[in-house]
Amino acid sequence: MSDTDFLGKLLDRVSVEWRALGEVTLPTANIRWRDTDRTYRYIDLTSVSIDTRMIRAPRKTSAPL
Repeated sequence: MSDTDFLGKLLDRVSVEWRALGEVTLPTANIRWRDTDRTYRYIDLTSVSIDTRMIRAPRKTSAPL
């Protein structure tokens, strides 16, 4: 299966806007958990709805206590 066939099957006629990753994310270096008090949001597989193929809610993680 070619990449084009795979994407076509995956998207199944869903309209998408293609953007460069750098346009929708912020760069970060390795996180030193002991030195941060920030909360980071990320998308994992459980954040994406199988039915609608939409991101439901990004996960959040922060420095461990």
